[in-house]
Amino acid sequence: MADEGLWTESSKNYVLYGDPFMDRLTHALLSPLFHVLSNLAFTVTGPSIASARLISAVAGAASPVLFFVLIRRITQRRDLAICGALLFSVSEWAAFQSRAALIESLQLALILLTVVLLTFDGWRMAALAGLACSLVFLTKVNALFVLAPCTVLIVERARGIAAAAESELSWKSVIVRSVIFVGTSLGVAGLVYALLYFRWPLEFTRAFRFELDGKHFEALSHPLIRVGRFGLDPVFAGRTVLSLFREEPFLLVLASLGVILAASVRQRGSLFFAAWLLIGGAYFLTQMFQPIRYFYLILPAVLFFAVVAIDSISSQKPALTGWSIRPRTMAMSVIMLFELAYFAANGVANRAAGYANVVRWMQENTQPADRVLASALLSTDLKNRSYQFYRLVAPPADLTTATQDYHIRYVVVDTSEWPLALRSEVAHRFRLVRQWPNAAVYEVPSLSAACCAEAR
Repeated sequence: MADEGLWTESSKNYVLYGDPFMDRLTHALLSPLFHVLSNLAFTVTGPSIASARLISAVAGAASPVLFFVLIRRITQRRDLAICGALLFSVSEWAAFQSRAALIESLQLALILLTVVLLTFDGWRMAALAGLACSLVFLTKVNALFVLAPCTVLIVERARGIAAAAESELSWKSVIVRSVIFVGTSLGVAGLVYALLYFRWPLEFTRAFRFELDGKHFEALSHPLIRVGRFGLDPVFAGRTVLSLFREEPFLLVLASLGVILAASVRQRGSLFFAAWLLIGGAYFLTQMFQPIRYFYLILPAVLFFAVVAIDSISSQKPALTGWSIRPRTMAMSVIMLFELAYFAANGVANRAAGYANVVRWMQENTQPADRVLASALLSTDLKNRSYQFYRLVAPPADLTTATQDYHIRYVVVDTSEWPLALRSEVAHRFRLVRQWPNAAVYEVPSLSAACCAEAR
């Protein structure tokens, strides 16, 4: 995934050169928690996309466990919790997301931890949940929508306790827990972001202005109503919904059925997960940029309603001639086999681009001080001092100036990320020294030996 480089190159630059903003990249300020964790990973194992993916892998492995605990505590049903955890574990969407050096896997694991803590009583647990939620926001503030479903859970929890004790709902307790939870989460996260602003005011302002003004998304979406990066664009939203159903067709169809059935079966937790699904879905669908990975943050709600559908359908217990298989076991087996087959098909259709060949060639044929212009994805893996092409050479006319100003020795072009016009400009100006089906290395001839020595 091309965006893996956006979230990891700042950490590489910091670990190797002490400057996270070396190539004008400010993603470290958008996700300070992921930046700190990737710094630790890079310090221990060396900078690479593979090292950064370990963070997502750990978070992805923890998420089904947390989801099991969450469903068990909310519904008081171990069978539903097991079904939910199994579906989470074999979901091809979750599997691919958990092997990418992106922030969503970490975000979702922390959201699940937050919600699990909210299923316990007392203001102390509300404060702990607030601390966990602050880590969600420090991974990225686009998860602010979780405050709404979490507040719904606090109310539902208090109603359940009041019903069990045959007493009236204590709104004072609800308000106190909600204020402690929301105040702690926003207060801690806000304090950290404020400190980052005072330390790097220009970079911080540039990062969040770029993130919130939505100007770089104007070519993607033309909303009817727009406020910054948010806007109502029915055509774009419709395309996103179709893409989501292509991403997880079986689970999303089941979840849609589960939403319809939830009202009749009155499964505990339905209101909370409905709020998670509807508020989160609307929050992301009204943005001018709607990558599928954003919607990964509502996957637990999708899985919950899929489990509700499976439970409702399998409870009918149809007669099976010559077989004595429990309907739920059969349904879960079919779904899990489908998910594994879908995962395998995706793996075959999206084979690795072979960037390891480029990295190996650069290690064997260049000097450590040779500077490189490349995509962000490759820049994280390269041991050389690397700069992202689209931060320095947009438009293509800036190519010559950038290579001279930054003492670039090699330009690594990959067909998946470099625009055609810029690839043509590089091929016209520089000498091709190595080529693969997906990438090519060019040498900058104007860089003299004296200039190379100065750069080193």
